[in-house]
Amino acid sequence: MPLKVAIYTLCLAHHTLEEAVEVAAELGYDGIEFTVGYPQAKWDGKSQWHLSLSNLEADTRRAKEALYRTGLEPVCLSTRLGYKEVDDLRGVFRAAAEMGCPQVRVGTANYKPEPGYWRLLKEAVEGWREVERLAKEFKVKALAEIHMNRIIPSASAAFNFVKHFDSRFVGVIFDPGNMAVEGYENWRMGLDILGEYLAHIHVKNPAPVRGEEGWTWEWVPLDEGVVDWREVIRGLLEVGYEGALSVEDFVRQIPGVDDPKRMERERARQDLDFLKGLISEGVTSG
Repeated sequence: MPLKVAIYTLCLAHHTLEEAVEVAAELGYDGIEFTVGYPQAKWDGKSQWHLSLSNLEADTRRAKEALYRTGLEPVCLSTRLGYKEVDDLRGVFRAAAEMGCPQVRVGTANYKPEPGYWRLLKEAVEGWREVERLAKEFKVKALAEIHMNRIIPSASAAFNFVKHFDSRFVGVIFDPGNMAVEGYENWRMGLDILGEYLAHIHVKNPAPVRGEEGWTWEWVPLDEGVVDWREVIRGLLEVGYEGALSVEDFVRQIPGVDDPKRMERERARQDLDFLKGLISEGVTSG
């Protein structure tokens, strides 16, 4: 089965919920990943980009209607919620079940030298027991994202966390862009390590930049950064991954394009063309 390509609605931040779904469908994306409870909405300064925690029931209906009109598939509801925010998480898992979305992202823990990794890991595992129960109740998988500055910055660290749970209900977002900044391991080995916990992919690309205060990272177009997406996609095909590649491209500038909506649409088109080309190339060579 060919890999599916979705887009994370934070890439369409100047579009309303309905507009984001329509743009993704018109461009030819297979699915969409919704932001939930993000306060930085651009269009009115009030809505929460793109599903609001305070108005989740109504926003879920809006999302369902937009998905029905376009035929687009929801692939994940991505929250900023931590595992301790159980009441809000219950609402999000219910919303996912109602719209037929199979996955919800839930936070783990930021790494801090004090109290240290092992205590943070123990607390997160204990807290995620309730997250796993929600996943079982609503039949929606809970996802932990590989992320810099967290206790799971690598595939190995992520496995060390999720191995405590049933892979039917808990999985991992494999994020090579984040891992390039912190937590890099051979991409193919990382996929092997995660095994049945591999559930979702975020697609972006960083590049190192040297400034006055030393080296840092910036987000660049998908074909310009340090992540070799051709290699990653080849590995995904080899391990039989059948989920989505979800575009999380933070690049917001295109030379000669000043209108933010037009820029977001054009960047989304470029990203889709890039990934579809690599997928086709990988399928053919395989």
